[in-house]
Order: sequence, then C-alpha cells, then structure tokens
Amino acid sequence: MLNSCNSVIEEFDNEAAPGSTYYSGLFVVIVSPSSSISQLEQQIASSISANSDWEQLTYTHENAPEKQTWATPDGFLVDIYVDVLADKGRTELVVRVTSPCFVPEPPYKAGDEI
Repeated sequence: MLNSCNSVIEEFDNEAAPGSTYYSGLFVVIVSPSSSISQLEQQIASSISANSDWEQLTYTHENAPEKQTWATPDGFLVDIYVDVLADKGRTELVVRVTSPCFVPEPPYKAGDEI
C-alpha cells in the first residue's frame, strides 16, 4: 500500500512534497531454536557492510530500538530485528524495507494498493 509521508512518518514531514507517499514491505524468517540469533544478526551485518555502500545508522537515545537499520544511497531504509513470539514458541528474524518519499504518477495516490 502507498502510505502518506505527511501523516505517517514524522521524520519525513519537513521534506515531503504534497501528495508524497512511501512504500514499505517486509519478510519474516522463522529461526530454528538451535540457531544462534546473535550470530545470525552479526553475519547479516558483516555481509551487508562488506558488500555494499549502505550505511549503518546508530540510535543513541535512551530507549533505542534493538534493531539494525541500514540506509541505502538512494534513500531506502532497511530494518533488521528479532521478534520473540513467546506465545507461539518461536523466534523470527524480520527484515523491513521502507522506500524514500516520492510523488506517485497518476492514477496512483496515497492509500492505493499496488
């Protein structure tokens, strides 16, 4: 779904042109209980930093999220984090990608599913 930059993502409010949208998607990998999730996260970070010009962002505020966030040169944000679902008895590795703001070409607008 195309989401409005002006109403959903506070960081984009000052930058977004009227009618700007962004697209966000994710995938989830269920991690085997015998796997080392911290080792998996380190391997992903090492692979990204060694094979791309992506920049790892660092959160410094007190309640910083426990995730890796990478910024691509063309403005995409990639979040990698672990979600422990105790009620389901499993651990998931989640990768979420968010596009930079853009003004979609007609006939598309914020709220449209693509």
